[in-house]
Amino acid sequence: GDGPVRPETFLTGIERPQHLLADGERLLITDFEDGRILAVTAAEG
Repeated sequence: GDGPVRPETFLTGIERPQHLLADGERLLITDFEDGRILAVTAAEG
């Protein structure tokens, strides 16, 4: 594997995410700029 991916990698380039939603251990971000829904999962350690 490529190892853990840091949340900053997912958040780069998103100037104004429209929605933030905590779903269990995930952070869901809806970006209306390009219609993506991003899920950032917390990593252990």
